[in-house]
Order: sequence, then structure tokens, then C-alpha cells
Amino acid sequence: MGHSSVHLYAHLVFAVKKRSPLLPPEVRPLLFEEFRRITGEYFPGCTIIAVNGVSDHLHILVRFDATTPVSVYMRELKSRTSRFLNKLNIGPGRFAWQRGYGAFSCRYCDVPQLKKYIANQERHHREESFLAEYKRLLSEHGIEYETMHPLDRMV
Repeated sequence: MGHSSVHLYAHLVFAVKKRSPLLPPEVRPLLFEEFRRITGEYFPGCTIIAVNGVSDHLHILVRFDATTPVSVYMRELKSRTSRFLNKLNIGPGRFAWQRGYGAFSCRYCDVPQLKKYIANQERHHREESFLAEYKRLLSEHGIEYETMHPLDRMV
């Protein structure tokens, strides 16, 4: 082969620090646009396929290129959007994301179904808590759930 072809799809899940409900519906579209802006500016080989969430956590489906590590993407996205949200002054005190995140691989043929799942977060979380959802995602991807320090853990 004369060149590399890389399209890796990842379902990213991350929460507001202490899972505080600090993302009201009116702020989310601004935040999602900022995710897209940051991705386009700093990671031009990556594409956000879907993004949505509820007041305490978010889901993003991203197509990664060959040069962007998920950890670098998440570090920059969370850092830059924390600053963005703090400028909006959306709640009491300083806004921060939880330290951890989940990154789950997905096949190209599963992208349409995952897009629907992400689009329906509000409805979905009327029936399943974030903790139950996150534990299910870990289990579906063969990852054991570990309990860590309450302030450091994702769930």
C-alpha cells in the first residue's frame, strides 16, 4: 500500500466534576459548538460525528485520524471547554470536568445506531442512571469496574 488509511471511531463519555448537574439545556448547544470548533482548529483530522448529553455528563462520537491520541484529544477538549464554560459563568464556583473519562471503540457499521443512542440521551436517562449506563458500557467492552477514591472516580 502506498498510504495509510485510518478511521477509528470512539464513543467518549465524561462527566462534570462530582457529577454536578451544571449543564442546563440552554448551555449545551453552545458547548457542543465549542467542541466542534476546538476539534476543527486543533485536531483537523478528527471529526465529531455526534454529541449530546444531560446536565451531568456527555457523550461524543469521534472519528480519529492516525496522529491523534485519545488522551491528548480529551485533555485538550476538557481543558479548553472548562475555560469556555467558566467564561459563561454557568454556575456557582468554577466549572470543572471529572478527571476520568470512558473511551469505547466502535465499528463503522455501528455508527448509525450509536448516533441515535447519543441523540436520545434525555429520554434514555429517564430510565437508566448514569452510573448504571457507565457500568453497562464498561461491561459491554470487557472492562472491569473498579472502585476508586470518590473524588477521582468516573462514576
